[in-house]
Amino acid sequence: MLKKLILLVVVIVFASNFVYAGPRLTPEQKSKIMSLQSKITVRGDAVIGVNQGNNKFGYLFPRPTSKAQFTDKLPSNSWISSITRTIINTTDQPSMYDLLSNGTPNCVAQNPSSPNFIHAAYMWDNLTDPVAGSTNRRVKYWKTTDKGTTWSFVANVPDLRAGYCAVDIYNTGSATKEIFCNHSANGGGGVRAQCFLDAFEGLGSFTSVEPGDRSFNEIIWPRFVMTSSAVLTNKVILMGSVNSTAFDSSFYSICTATTPEPGTWGQWQNFNGSTAETYKMARGADGRIGFTWIAPDLNAPPDYGDVYFAESTNNGTTFSAPVKIFHSNFTTDSLAGFRGLDIVYLGNSAKVVFETIKQTQANNFFPGFPNNIRFWSPSLPGTPPNNSIIIVDTTSVGYHPAISGGSTNDALAPICRCGIGVSGSCLFVSFMTPFGPSGLSYIGGSPDSNSFNSVWLTASGNGGSSWKAPQMITPFDTTITMKDWTYPSISKWNDTTATTYYVNIVSLMDSIPGSYYSHSGNGYAVSNFMFIRVAVSPIPIGIHGISTEVPGNYSLYQNYPNPFNPTTNIRFALPNASTVSLKIYNVKGQLVETVVNNEKVSAGVNEVKFNASSLSSGIYFYTLQADNYKETKKMMLIK
Repeated sequence: MLKKLILLVVVIVFASNFVYAGPRLTPEQKSKIMSLQSKITVRGDAVIGVNQGNNKFGYLFPRPTSKAQFTDKLPSNSWISSITRTIINTTDQPSMYDLLSNGTPNCVAQNPSSPNFIHAAYMWDNLTDPVAGSTNRRVKYWKTTDKGTTWSFVANVPDLRAGYCAVDIYNTGSATKEIFCNHSANGGGGVRAQCFLDAFEGLGSFTSVEPGDRSFNEIIWPRFVMTSSAVLTNKVILMGSVNSTAFDSSFYSICTATTPEPGTWGQWQNFNGSTAETYKMARGADGRIGFTWIAPDLNAPPDYGDVYFAESTNNGTTFSAPVKIFHSNFTTDSLAGFRGLDIVYLGNSAKVVFETIKQTQANNFFPGFPNNIRFWSPSLPGTPPNNSIIIVDTTSVGYHPAISGGSTNDALAPICRCGIGVSGSCLFVSFMTPFGPSGLSYIGGSPDSNSFNSVWLTASGNGGSSWKAPQMITPFDTTITMKDWTYPSISKWNDTTATTYYVNIVSLMDSIPGSYYSHSGNGYAVSNFMFIRVAVSPIPIGIHGISTEVPGNYSLYQNYPNPFNPTTNIRFALPNASTVSLKIYNVKGQLVETVVNNEKVSAGVNEVKFNASSLSSGIYFYTLQADNYKETKKMMLIK
């Protein structure tokens, strides 16, 4: 039996290596791709990467063929129940302005008070508009009253050049309605951060409220959060940053009245954050406000790429001292916070996700270098900045470099633009990667070859202590025309039933990879604005932390009760955050159940319940693998 178990493990390891092999590149080619540098640059109000030294990507990966036999069908072991995808925009509203955000978009919001209502916005530009100016660019507002089955266009917000919109739900105390924040020159003057509050939900008749300019420059690229109710003194907290090569910092202002226009606002207050949407706020169940941001490159060289968190318990009037939740170390791996960053609350516990990628302190990044997405919460064991955990990396989605054959790219990483939302007691994180699954990648477009992208989802049912193996949620049928899926935005709140969790996401979809703004030589983009609704049943993960005290060694404990019928508890200890698998075998060495499948689990003592109702009485073996640690124990099922 031991020989059979060993043989089975060898087969599993071989299959795993095949699945995550990545593009078929030689070591020399991979090394060259990983060494390519791009410099973060702002062109207009779009953040792009400019290739340094004209060292461009020169390898084309072959297009997958029908022999790959992938279909747009969920795998048998998927933790996702179903996926539906709907085109939101009508045929007269595809857009060539396909840079939905300079960071993680927040452009969709489901109304917790009226779950049938979901509000979404995207940037549109017509094909006759010169891309350098994009003077006709508009923010298009769409709504659904049936949870995404059908969508209707409401209005431009406002009806003049605007961009980089965020959406939330405004609670008046007696009713709810949508609120948008973007930057525009509405009402005259310069382009600046503004909020647009609807008169009634879904009506499209907006009041403009804004804090105005700072004395030296306009604040643009807004993100914002509502306090728990407009009956409070503080109603909206608006963040933004300055588009300047000489002044790299960000600001926030608090709205205390929305009428008369433009409302009553406090002074802009500085925080030491990077520009262009690398800052976010969210609200807890008791009204507390969480604030997270990435440190900039000009004003904070020692902290460049670090990620911070602060919290307010008085509706934003004051915040706690900033806590560094991630520290970039340029003497070791040089991984630092990049463009993707998001925050949500599960109850009153803040949950933050962010991407890190290899960078230099000269504001250069390596778009072909393997990177990761990290998760942080005060509920994790340990002390900041050393207690965030990696929840997605190349071991879970494969290595697919985010590259471009042209002089610019879209400031994307191999794994990037993560967003986080809540459905019931579960957390969901969306992100994008170049096309997968397995080792399949396709770089297409001429004359400027770019990566096709896909959208993925992972989930946690225990507050972020462990996470499901990521699942691609955009079509992966390689026999049909390839599409480029980019910039996923996940609703902060998502509806749920007694048996099913739902996740509501919007994304851009185009037939040409790479944004038209950065790669106009590839031809017009005709991006569709897509709605993706994912159903998950039952609870994604059943691992529960027993103790936050970090043990000195890995351990697998005897299950209890034992013998059992039909459920038992399996406990294990991890001295470090680890990638964990827990599998059940019968006496013939055959795999009969995968309890935990390649999931990130935080350090501490953890426990998972195993239900053997589908198995017959007998002896079984359970094997824990956590990074390089592996142990097997015996248990008995008696029915």
